[in-house]
Amino acid sequence: MISTNSLEKKKINLKKLKIFDHAKELLVLALCVFIFSGTYAQKVELLERSKITKEGLYFWYPNGKKAFHYASSISPRGDCFTIVNDYIFFGWYKGGMKNGRDLMISRKKIGSGKWVTVKLPHKNTLIGPKKEWGDSHNTISVGVSKTDGTIHIFYDHHNDPLKYIVSKKNTAFVKDSEFKIGIFNKTRGYLAAGEPIRITYPKVTENNQGDLIVNYRKGSAVGGNEMIHVYNGKKSTWSKAKMVMRGAGKPDVEVKDRNYAYAPPPVLAGGNLYYGFSVRWARKKDDGVLNEDLYVANTGSKMDTWKTIDFKNPKNLKLPVQDYSPLLVAKPKSKGGKGSSGGPSLAVSDRGDVHISYRSRGNDSKFDYTYVRKAGTKDFKEYAGIAKTGIAYGNRIYNVAINKGNGQITIQSTEAGAFDYKNDLVYKSGDVLGSSSVQIVNGKLVVISEDRSNTKTDSQGIFCYVFQIGKGTVVTPPQPTEPNTADITTSWYKFKNVSSGKFLHAAQTGNTIKTVASQSGFDKQWRIVKAGNGSLFNIDNRKTNNNSGSGVLAEGNKNTIAGTNMEPVKLQEDKQWSVVSLGGNIYQFKLKKNGRYLAQNKNDKGVLQVADTSDQTKWELIQTDAIDKTNTLGGINISEDKNTTVVDVYPNPTSDRFTITLRGINKAQVTISDMLGKRVFSKNVANKNVEVVRDSKFTPGMYIVTITGDSGQVYFSKLIIK
Repeated sequence: MISTNSLEKKKINLKKLKIFDHAKELLVLALCVFIFSGTYAQKVELLERSKITKEGLYFWYPNGKKAFHYASSISPRGDCFTIVNDYIFFGWYKGGMKNGRDLMISRKKIGSGKWVTVKLPHKNTLIGPKKEWGDSHNTISVGVSKTDGTIHIFYDHHNDPLKYIVSKKNTAFVKDSEFKIGIFNKTRGYLAAGEPIRITYPKVTENNQGDLIVNYRKGSAVGGNEMIHVYNGKKSTWSKAKMVMRGAGKPDVEVKDRNYAYAPPPVLAGGNLYYGFSVRWARKKDDGVLNEDLYVANTGSKMDTWKTIDFKNPKNLKLPVQDYSPLLVAKPKSKGGKGSSGGPSLAVSDRGDVHISYRSRGNDSKFDYTYVRKAGTKDFKEYAGIAKTGIAYGNRIYNVAINKGNGQITIQSTEAGAFDYKNDLVYKSGDVLGSSSVQIVNGKLVVISEDRSNTKTDSQGIFCYVFQIGKGTVVTPPQPTEPNTADITTSWYKFKNVSSGKFLHAAQTGNTIKTVASQSGFDKQWRIVKAGNGSLFNIDNRKTNNNSGSGVLAEGNKNTIAGTNMEPVKLQEDKQWSVVSLGGNIYQFKLKKNGRYLAQNKNDKGVLQVADTSDQTKWELIQTDAIDKTNTLGGINISEDKNTTVVDVYPNPTSDRFTITLRGINKAQVTISDMLGKRVFSKNVANKNVEVVRDSKFTPGMYIVTITGDSGQVYFSKLIIK
């Protein structure tokens, strides 16, 4: 358990931070983005604004008649949309209290086409004594399997039998003209065959392996168990229900101890799903006390292996978890001791920074809190008077604030592990906005929001705004991301495995890396090259420069590690590694693609291993030679001495044209790529100067200039377009 006595308290003056009060109806949603330009954060720009429909359901009757339970809005609300392969899939209910409430699914490819919509054969269920109230608990959850191309829709649940629709295989990404009712199967009441279930608050999450995980409550608000199913896209089947948290059920839980752990959807970071929750106890219900305290668990890649988030010695927990105390982060106060109405907001970065926030009941920001723990450290810092966090992705956190009245969308960011938000974009939509939902995938920040320009109707419009991350000018870079380490990109190292004492050894292209007893030779020497968002690196072998041995380490077949014979910088996820410092020159290296660790097995082969506590995943870095970093990109020398300069790019930064000067190279291929790896310029040259005129392909941002000489040598430089 992380003691609350160790929390470093830091009071925040709300007036100084210029935070709007609740009367301004400021909706604050926090996100985290993957930054494509090395260690640099970039500004945000609007890609497109579209209107999904004019007919989103809104719970309203004329003449002041009661229309809803809990809230008037239901579209959008909850886990209602997902982004896969640049397609947005959005589930909503059609407007009309009497003649509407139909289940709808819409789809659009970002950057092209129009929204296409399918009406499905179901209506949102009304409740109340005369079955005439709308219940905004009964939301829609949507998931898409990239593996088999299926669309999964959960709808209209609040402790009810399951209502679930799945499309036929390989239909999620069909042509717009083929996106029709015929691609969907009939509604069914089970996931695993022969296992009908009751369900509340289903949430669908995709892991790095392409599985879909659905978690939900089985039971009541003060006596419920958390259940999961996993969808295997290769087999197109769901696993049977598994209980991961127990809050009810004799003889395990006494009546006085019944509870339910309230949480938003789990967040994916570093290959694992993290679950942040607060607990509602049955015995306190009569006193009006709702959700209390903050807890966080690392639940593995499928939410089926739970452990604490202790930095050095995480503790494995037996499932179902019933004693929550090992997961306790903090015990924030609440107004009148009444707790919080909802679950906390959780953000976890790929490198392990943790942010979690708590809002007290009673609309008093004095009882709002955010707790932040930087990766590699033990204790949380408490920020009192403000609840500001959300869904993390990569190592920055983006906060999206929506002023409903004037439709202004303000996007701020801070480095994960810090609490220093600054504006990246203020977008004035001119729309009047209501309930909103936000996600970010592959650099696309998507806001889906209700059109609240007319509140006297049971049909509201629904807008979609898409913002691009990483196309603006470069702003202040974040702090170094390696916890408790010096700059490990300054030298060549031998990688000595802590378990065996053997050294990481290069292999020919496509072959599996091994460890050997000998430590002599360039094929045992490696460098760590920045290749991503500050905490992402390539691991490159020294012998590659002699056209033999391994290059950038990459994922091989069946969770092995293969040689590539490639030079850095490589931005593909199967070649990007995050670095975890364990102190004393001991490190772990985690592959971005699947969250597995660089390790060796009993046969001395290089493998990708899930367990992060084994000595097989730990490496002692033994320094050999320093790398000259006078003017480098990822450790590759480009000296600034005028007599030895190989490559010059000037003026740099530039807004118009620029010149690339080559010295000591007779013939070369010049290519320029953006930070996503997209080539925007290529030319074979046979002279010393190359003049390039900026065209529409060069949008503002940072680029990599690659020079491949006639004798095979490769040089890199940076270019910044203003």
